[in-house]
Amino acid sequence: MTKVRSIGILGTRGIPARYGGFETAAETIAVGLRRAGFRVVAACETDNSSRMRPDNFQGIELVYFSVRNSLRPLSEIVYDVRSLLAVGTRVDAIYMLGYGAGFFFWIARFLRKTLVVNSDGMEWKRPKFGRISRFLLRLSERLGLSAANVIVADSKCVAQYVERTYGKTPVFLAYGTEPISQPPPWDPSLLVKWQPSLSSLLRPDNYYLVLARMEPDNNIDKIIQGFALSRTTRKLLLVGPCISPEYLSRLKELVGRDDRVVLAGAVYDSTIKTMLRWHCAAYLHGHMVGGTNPSLLEALGAGNVVIGTDIEFNREVIGNGGELPAFYFHPDPASIAKAIETADPELMTLRAKARVGGPARIREAYNWVDIIRGYESLFNTLD
Repeated sequence: MTKVRSIGILGTRGIPARYGGFETAAETIAVGLRRAGFRVVAACETDNSSRMRPDNFQGIELVYFSVRNSLRPLSEIVYDVRSLLAVGTRVDAIYMLGYGAGFFFWIARFLRKTLVVNSDGMEWKRPKFGRISRFLLRLSERLGLSAANVIVADSKCVAQYVERTYGKTPVFLAYGTEPISQPPPWDPSLLVKWQPSLSSLLRPDNYYLVLARMEPDNNIDKIIQGFALSRTTRKLLLVGPCISPEYLSRLKELVGRDDRVVLAGAVYDSTIKTMLRWHCAAYLHGHMVGGTNPSLLEALGAGNVVIGTDIEFNREVIGNGGELPAFYFHPDPASIAKAIETADPELMTLRAKARVGGPARIREAYNWVDIIRGYESLFNTLD
């Protein structure tokens, strides 16, 4: 049998990463595999605008397919199917991140390609989906994972779920990140460039940070309500995009009731994000599903004290040994307020401990060097 020498990476918005954790992971994995000697082809979204679309990124071939934002998620499924058909004919193996188009993964089998599927984090559990959408997502998961030659799980909890549900043993390959090696100075001019009003509102150590997509799955509204019940004198800074106009309206209404809360919108400048992470008093993490969450990894890499939802995914990443200062809450305002008030008086002492323990946790279990080696080993064993 011919060994795999070329790999198609599908299922994300494309590289270089501009959107979220899945894209950052895809970029890092693609670059790592290319440096290991594989030919790599990545599917990328385009909105057919006139902006430049490079056909190569660090040796990775980029292939574009149009997606209409107004028709998501249907347009995303069409995008994945077109990617499977077009890229699948050009490579030996397909690495599909997620299973949204699981109904069509048989295409890879039809093309006689080795199909590796990242099982993602039980998308059908997300509260934002209605009953019909959840049913279709779970069916897509079943069909997609059944079609896979190899399943990759980024979380041990997800791996256990897949094995228990589908009788297949996934390969565990987590996401990774890089700890902040050089503490960034506090630079108000960066805030002026991004959001001028923030330069007078924020100071180092005087704010809690949420850096995530503003959506119900991440309990943003409940975090605001819980924070409002707390007596902290610190601010709450909410950073991230919000796609739903209805949910954004809801958040603005809640923010308007408490002048300690700042809804800042999205920021894509990594220098600003690193500065905000490093200088926050603590990081609030409201995610409920999704396996190993890149934003949580970045918080640990920045040495943040984490106040997060009490779910198995978060405890797995942070570790259950108690070495890292972490506080957990249930997704209701009263529980969130209690966690904040418990942590608030000792945050500076706790953060000094987190500055050491968080990066150490990343180096131990979530460093990209070891993870890329795992991917290289995986694809070297396939044919």
